[in-house]
Amino acid sequence: FIASVDGIVESSGVFCPPGLIAIHAEHFSSESIVANLIHETVHAAMYRRIVKPGQVMPRWISEGLADYLANSKIKKGVLYPGEYAATEVYRNQARLWRGRSIARMGLEQVRRTIRRGDALSVESIVSADRETFYGANIGLYYDQAWLLVHYLRHGHPQWRSGQFKDLLLYMAEGYRSDDALMAVYGVEPADLETGYREHVKQF
Repeated sequence: FIASVDGIVESSGVFCPPGLIAIHAEHFSSESIVANLIHETVHAAMYRRIVKPGQVMPRWISEGLADYLANSKIKKGVLYPGEYAATEVYRNQARLWRGRSIARMGLEQVRRTIRRGDALSVESIVSADRETFYGANIGLYYDQAWLLVHYLRHGHPQWRSGQFKDLLLYMAEGYRSDDALMAVYGVEPADLETGYREHVKQF
């Protein structure tokens, strides 16, 4: 179904404007379902509240922000944006077990690619078109986009809290990623590379 409406095969959920959210029925745990629901709901909220009609957000910011919130820690029904748990208790109909969190597994994958020299550059993340983002390296694009959003929100004490919101508004109006980053943060994508990689190492 997802492949037929959105053209993406490797996906466990999808949001289609103006308001359809579909989630795969065979998630491995209830925690995975919750994360997927949050992810797709972020897309829906962005479409209805932020994105200018007729515009499409760049893939990295759209998917990165959705994963930023979906990977955030939830404690007693409260979501803490940007915080994440290293381990998680998973539940399904058959059993209950503790393991590495979904966020932790994604973070470790990115760290491994950085050590091997196979990581995507910030420039390649923000310039990726739909076919590239959802292509052979789809998992890495998702994980690195999430960590790039986290970096832009929490990477430097001098970055005021409203800067990321301003970045979203620029791109919702149709600005290119590099132009929006220059307007809000005063940097080119390549200028973020060193700080981004250090942020991932220290995350």
